[in-house]
Amino acid sequence: MFGAAQFVRIGDAPGDLRDNRRGLVELYAQPAATLRAMLEAAGDRPSAVDREWMRSLRQRHEERARKLRESMRTAPDGSDGRIHPNRLLAALQARLKPDAIVIADGGDFLSFARVGLSSATYLDPGSLGCIGIGTPFGVAASLACPDRQVVVATGDGAFGFNAMEIDTAVRHRAPLLIVVANNGAWQIEVHDQTDTHGKVVGTRLQFSDHAAMARAFGMHAERVERAEDLDAAIDRAMSHRPALLDVVVTPEARSSDGKTGLAWVPDLQPLAAWDDAERKWRTGEVPMHR
Repeated sequence: MFGAAQFVRIGDAPGDLRDNRRGLVELYAQPAATLRAMLEAAGDRPSAVDREWMRSLRQRHEERARKLRESMRTAPDGSDGRIHPNRLLAALQARLKPDAIVIADGGDFLSFARVGLSSATYLDPGSLGCIGIGTPFGVAASLACPDRQVVVATGDGAFGFNAMEIDTAVRHRAPLLIVVANNGAWQIEVHDQTDTHGKVVGTRLQFSDHAAMARAFGMHAERVERAEDLDAAIDRAMSHRPALLDVVVTPEARSSDGKTGLAWVPDLQPLAAWDDAERKWRTGEVPMHR
């Protein structure tokens, strides 16, 4: 909670200045350029930054990240014997080069990927949720940056939107790897329907053999059904790009977005929570904790 703190908002898009809580000062400018100008204006004035506090934040963040990586590497299979999505992401992350370009796509799987994958350049459907961008973005990125590793990590539902673009990848010899996390469902909708309505309608898919389709277009492709086969399959695919791995993952795994439910995601925006908390504090509904 920020109490009576005042905000300066900097954004290079109008929505960055208007959305949620308004700032006392609002600058329509590139954030990086603005911060550089602020530092130059400060000159040699002594910094009031609490560096020990900053170091402690960094240490705690790195410890959380280390624990996350370890839990991902050891994520158990589902009761159905299928691979946990985090196990797949850990295997991918271990093989990403420092300058890798990663495109993540999907619904429930995207939620896993946003937390589980990190790279120098990262793209996903964005806040408007324009799923289906994975394969075409990946083809374009690999042709634009042929000397960099390009990996598309997508759910099976999102992959279906533009799956035919694997033909484009083969024809243009686009050097990318497409990894389809195949859980046989629009899984985030399955979770939401189950929690909200107690039944599932029209959102379960079949565990289609996407690798067979890719091979039909002349692409190197494999279907992976066991966690112990992931490492070797990824290595082979990286050596034969364009390539596709169809990895069968358990639909039992539940992402953070799947747990909160689609309808409630907007209410989880931090700024809204801060505003609500401050209003309650100002009206005396809750005490102020410092």
